[in-house]
Amino acid sequence: MKEFQINNKINWKKYRQEFPALNTYAYLNTAGGCPLATSVKNAGVQFYNAMEQHGDIPWNKWIVQIEDTRKKVALSINADIEEVAFLSTATQATNLVSRMLPKGGVLMLHNEFPSTSLPWIHQNYPVIFVETPHDLTELFTNLKKAVRPDTRYLVTSHTHYMTGFRHDLKELSAFCKDYNLKLILDATQSFGSIPIDVKKDFIDIMWFSGYKYALAGYGVAVIYINQSLLKEMKISEVGWNSAEDHGEMGYDRIVIKKGTAALETGHPPFAGIFALNKGLDILLEISLEAIHERLTELTSYLISSLVENEMDIDFPIAEKYRSPIVMINVEDANKIKKKLIQQNIFVGKHKNQLRVSLNFYNTFKDIDRFVKAMKEFEH
Repeated sequence: MKEFQINNKINWKKYRQEFPALNTYAYLNTAGGCPLATSVKNAGVQFYNAMEQHGDIPWNKWIVQIEDTRKKVALSINADIEEVAFLSTATQATNLVSRMLPKGGVLMLHNEFPSTSLPWIHQNYPVIFVETPHDLTELFTNLKKAVRPDTRYLVTSHTHYMTGFRHDLKELSAFCKDYNLKLILDATQSFGSIPIDVKKDFIDIMWFSGYKYALAGYGVAVIYINQSLLKEMKISEVGWNSAEDHGEMGYDRIVIKKGTAALETGHPPFAGIFALNKGLDILLEISLEAIHERLTELTSYLISSLVENEMDIDFPIAEKYRSPIVMINVEDANKIKKKLIQQNIFVGKHKNQLRVSLNFYNTFKDIDRFVKAMKEFEH
């Protein structure tokens, strides 16, 4: 087997130890949901403990923590602070955006994640679904053929949950520029696994949930909207916290906040935001560049191991389109997944495919353990 050497300048073992679930499981399902680091869990617990002991007295302190988290998000994606807002789910983000933009044609790929596609259909946008070719170099040929005179938006997951295909953002943004399309990105399966620069990659709108590679668990999502585009959008829902002078509690007039934070209509999802703050601390301390490098090598090792053992896998041929998600074709995915969990190996599944999704805390041993178990099931 090919030898692999992961960046030894970073103490990966130290970070792995922050995730107690890894003491029990070979956890290969971050694309489904990430186990919590102890520091992330503690952030949520501390919030609820404070409410238990002090009620609403720490409110001002909590608001300071929220703004600190906003700064960290902005830093991590190279956004302006005013372009970042907190929501509860990525689904909420999609619904908000689909109600705020002027109507126009939408391009999407077939088999998009339902929460990314359904809100646009529900709001009666003309949506064209484009086939993802096996030869991904032909993707833009298919996209070009699908463009219509009324097409205004390209809405897509950065990393596809069901195939592991990940867009090259420079290619994608260049296509959007050529056809005068707004690039709207669901980064739920990618943020935290690869650097994203919303300015350099010319992303107009982006959102992600916190419970996968962002390390934050359930209950928080982030939305970024480019300031120039936000000025063209009509805020679709408001509340006391949407107002510029929200502390005055005006009820008969409203001057809406400037910036994406206008979408934060009521009280924030405090626990989720505080958990995200600590998840971001881990990601920024390691660096998203180093995480991407590690995941590239772990994924290459996984693919090499599966190919060597003659397993039937689906993955992008070109490395630049690969993500840490690898799909394996099997005869009975339900049965094999159950057998694996009996050995404390946790993977995802879709139809008759197993979905293995790696994170920086995984090891070669996790992969070897999984491949060994799969080989045993053949006999």
